[in-house]
Amino acid sequence: MTEEAIGGEIAEAIGATGLTGGAAVGLAWIFGPTLQSVGRVFGEWTEYRLRNLLRLGEKLDQRRASGEAPDGEIPPRVVYEIIERGSWTNDDVAQEYLAGLLCSSRTPDGSDEEGAYLAAIVANMTSTQIKLHHAIYAPLNGHGHSGGTGLEVRGTAKSLNVYLPYEEVYEVAKLANDPAGFVTLRGAVAALARDGLIGDEYGLAGPDAEYMKAFLPADARGGLLVYPTGLGVDLFLRAYGRKAMSHNALLRGIALPRLETRMPVAEGAMVGVGRLP
Repeated sequence: MTEEAIGGEIAEAIGATGLTGGAAVGLAWIFGPTLQSVGRVFGEWTEYRLRNLLRLGEKLDQRRASGEAPDGEIPPRVVYEIIERGSWTNDDVAQEYLAGLLCSSRTPDGSDEEGAYLAAIVANMTSTQIKLHHAIYAPLNGHGHSGGTGLEVRGTAKSLNVYLPYEEVYEVAKLANDPAGFVTLRGAVAALARDGLIGDEYGLAGPDAEYMKAFLPADARGGLLVYPTGLGVDLFLRAYGRKAMSHNALLRGIALPRLETRMPVAEGAMVGVGRLP
């Protein structure tokens, strides 16, 4: 049976009125016939979750059309995490992360279960945390080695701290630059550290924070200074459907697929500058 035919059956099984062909085909392509069985219980879902899953299907169809993802099977644990927990996520950037996790989890024997762990992390992240994560790791692509440490180290890579200017942190996180926005931002950064997506040591300060001026780049007016971690790099690569490569390949520079979603990038971000106490 063709992917288009399976997609049609999925649309009928879940009762998705107005389901676009791309969403159905994308889901059929990545999940295969397994989704036909799962689809029969979708009638118990809320419209909100179905809509999110169909949007994810559209993103998967875009990746299918680009030829970026390999053939193969996805472990049931990964499928479960994406369908059961990821379907509550309606943020476009988070859905791109989930689509990348699905694509990178396909192997000939369907044995790569690492995506289940990462999918659980993504499902628990807020939209602010997701956006910050991408903005932190994007500057590492093509940066080159720094201090000879690279990223093949346990824990954090302290020779490769990443600096995001203060105003840009709010811009990429889509937060108001006010006291309430700062509280949300502070919580999001702390959550990234708690989950091991950035190092435990980090600095977040406004333009007038005197105590941070000694640790930020020259002439910087506040900002966020963090250390990358191996787990954080893994998640960034998986978001683009990449895995099975040295972390140092990211520093040397890798070609990432073009996504229709505008992924958050901080203007003026710098790598290997400043220091933390």
